[in-house]
Amino acid sequence: MKGLVPCAKIFVRKHSPTILTLLGAVGVIATGIFAAKETPKAMRKLKKEELRKGEPLTVKEKIVIVTPVYVPTGVIAASTIACIIGSNVISHQRQAQLMAAYTMVRETLAQYRGEVVKRYGEDVDKEIMSDISRKYYDYHQINNTTPDKIFHFCEPVTGRYFDMYERELMDAEYHINRNYVLRGYVVFNEWLEFLGLPPVPNGNDIGWSIDSGMYWIDMAHTKTKEKKDGEPVYMLDYLYGPDEDALEEWRDASYVSEPYGDMLPSFAEE
Repeated sequence: MKGLVPCAKIFVRKHSPTILTLLGAVGVIATGIFAAKETPKAMRKLKKEELRKGEPLTVKEKIVIVTPVYVPTGVIAASTIACIIGSNVISHQRQAQLMAAYTMVRETLAQYRGEVVKRYGEDVDKEIMSDISRKYYDYHQINNTTPDKIFHFCEPVTGRYFDMYERELMDAEYHINRNYVLRGYVVFNEWLEFLGLPPVPNGNDIGWSIDSGMYWIDMAHTKTKEKKDGEPVYMLDYLYGPDEDALEEWRDASYVSEPYGDMLPSFAEE
């Protein structure tokens, strides 16, 4: 029972736009039902008051008479409007937070790469990235007979380029999905490590979580018009995510103590 409260809070916060939208839809229906139900009562009160007065009622008098009748309907209508507006506000806030995180990641990595190129030259930058990639590829090769050709890829969130065999990339995708399924979430920096790319600021604050309802992180390799060394560059295409608040949900859960530290697996031991 102790764990139900934080889990319920996590669920409500995660799905608050959907919950508010559903409440808004129910409110629209309820408003119509209550309005239809109360209208005959309001008409009877108007007719009764008009007979008592002996002359037609003024607009002001009609409003005063029917207002108490429609109070419940008005409360439901106001609540419905609040739910719809609240859902829209939360959705816009989350989109803004995600774009801010993406922008920060891109700008930081662009500055870092620019400094490396400025100080040591573009060739050194490429050589370093290639060495790092090969270093991290070794730990998750499973009897892999790679083809002869290495492809150029671009990671879209960071804008970083890397070279590897496509089968190596598919192997990395398998391993990140394995951790995702077993643990329930993965952080973005964890994925970068599988690609042999250095971590980025806020990379532990965005990622993928099964709270999204997706139980596999689908990725595609889309061929672009960009060329590198005369060869086409393939863009990684995440069919969903990474989500800016996916890891926040797990961090708040009482049964997860260190989602950014000790909870993360040791890739070298996998």
